[in-house]
Amino acid sequence: MFLLIIVCLLVLRFKLDSNLFEHNTTKSLFTLFLSISVPLSVIIRLHFIVRPRIFANYVLGEKKILHRFKSKIKEIELDKIESLQLSLLPPRWFGGFKIYLKTGQKFVFLSLLENNYIIFEQILFHRPELLSQQQAKKYVKSAKLIKLTWLRTINRLKIWQLTILKYLVLPLLLTLYFNSQNIVILKSFSEFEGFISLFIINVLILTLIQQIINYSEELLLNHFTITEDEIYLKYPKLEKYTMILNQVLYFILIFLMVYFIEVMILN
Repeated sequence: MFLLIIVCLLVLRFKLDSNLFEHNTTKSLFTLFLSISVPLSVIIRLHFIVRPRIFANYVLGEKKILHRFKSKIKEIELDKIESLQLSLLPPRWFGGFKIYLKTGQKFVFLSLLENNYIIFEQILFHRPELLSQQQAKKYVKSAKLIKLTWLRTINRLKIWQLTILKYLVLPLLLTLYFNSQNIVILKSFSEFEGFISLFIINVLILTLIQQIINYSEELLLNHFTITEDEIYLKYPKLEKYTMILNQVLYFILIFLMVYFIEVMILN
């Protein structure tokens, strides 16, 4: 997905011409620099900001937490925590929580950090005034279900026939169809560039639709999931039924999307 976004940005922001450097070399180099600035900045942020938050190790003590990434060790004293805030994004979308120390330091704990709710519970055990009990309980339940949620997603992706149909064959068919409709915005691209751009956009849209459906399904399944001692679904057969409903709803929404574009936009 990350590579698809980069390719899409490159295609949309910078149209590669065969005579790129024939006219104004300085202008061409500047344009080239701008075209790679977005994906390059994303890669830099992932490496220097996101990576330490995911791969850091934590040691829980009675009144402090040790944060260690490679050779760097930072100490978080629980008594010096000024505030704790939950992310706007839910744990399923890699959200988590962050704490601010009285020294001005900030530590972010994404849901990508396995079992980050243990740190969350440790902090609130010593500093319960930092967050309401209702908010804390809701977050812990969501964070505990992350592993189960992604395991469910991975297992479904392993059904390779369905995965190829949804993320390769269907986007390709939609691309061929829309490409034959003489869309005005594609006329500024070459035939190959327009086809690739349209294919990538279709993949991203279909993926977004699937993620929205998955999220709705997870909300339903989470309602019937027990997370007290062990994590398990109260009605095991419910997952089978929701999976079937998930796939049916996906293809219905794709059909409605194509119909809407055909009737409201192309005509």
